[in-house]
Amino acid sequence: MLGVPMQRVFTRIAVCAAALLGCAEAYDLPEARGDDAAAAGAEAGPRFLDAALMGAGGVPAEGTVPPGGCVPGLCLTCDAEGRVVVPPDDPTCPPLDCRLLDTYSLRTEGETTICERSVHLGEARRCAAPGRCRAAVEAAACDPPRTLESARSSGPCQTVVACETGGMPAPGPAGAGQPCGEGGICRADGTCDEAVSETCAAFAGAQVCDEGVGVMGDRYCDIVAVDGMNCIDNCVRSGGLCLGAFETTPDAPCAEGMPTGCVTARPNLRCRCRNPN
Repeated sequence: MLGVPMQRVFTRIAVCAAALLGCAEAYDLPEARGDDAAAAGAEAGPRFLDAALMGAGGVPAEGTVPPGGCVPGLCLTCDAEGRVVVPPDDPTCPPLDCRLLDTYSLRTEGETTICERSVHLGEARRCAAPGRCRAAVEAAACDPPRTLESARSSGPCQTVVACETGGMPAPGPAGAGQPCGEGGICRADGTCDEAVSETCAAFAGAQVCDEGVGVMGDRYCDIVAVDGMNCIDNCVRSGGLCLGAFETTPDAPCAEGMPTGCVTARPNLRCRCRNPN
C-alpha cells in the first residue's frame, strides 16, 4: 500500500489535470463562432483608400477629390469642386532666395567687353507638392531671369574684371600680348601699342606678342608659332634666328610659359626671333 504522503501527491496531480482540462473547455471557441467573429472583425476594420488618390506619405494627390472631402493643410488648398490644389507658396515653408540662382557672363561687341548679370526677381514659390515644401531653391521656384548690364570695357585692350566670379565687375586691362588696332598688341597697362607693327615689320602675317632687347644686345620680336613648326623654322622664314621658345596655351597664345628648345615642334609655342630690321 502507498503511504499517506504519496496518496496526497497523486490526488494533487489529478486535481490539477482536471483544472487544466476545464480551462481548455472554458476558452474553446466553436468553429462556427470563430468564423463569425473573424468576419465581423474584417468588416469593422479600416478601409484603405485607392492608391491612385494618394501621393507620397499618404497625402492626397494633386487634382484628386479625397474620400471624406478635401482638407486644407501644408501646401494644400481645395478648389470649388473639392479637388486638391497646390498653392504657389505657403508661409510656413522655409525661406528660399531666388538671387542664389543669379549668374554673370561676358560677351563682346566689336572691341567692347560687356559683363551681364542674369537677375532673378520676385519671391520664390516654396510649395513642391501637396504637403511638401521645396527643399532648396531651383529654377522652377522662381520667375524667369532678366538680363542686366553690370559693366563694360572702355577700349580694345580693356576687359571687365571680376565679372564671372560674381564680385564687383569693373573695367580693367585685358591680357598683355593680345592683338589690337592695326597690327598692334595690348600692353599690361591696358593700352594698345601699334608701333610694334613697324618695329617687327619683318614678321608681318604672324601674331606679334612683344618686342625688346635681349641680354646679349640683340633686338628681338616674339611671335606666335605656326602649329607643327618649331621656332627655328618660324624665325628663319621671316629672316630671323631663334633666340628662345616658350610654351603657351590655346586660350593665351602670347602668354610666356615654360622655356623650351628652339628645335621643339609642338602646338602652342611663342618664338623669340632676332629682329632682322
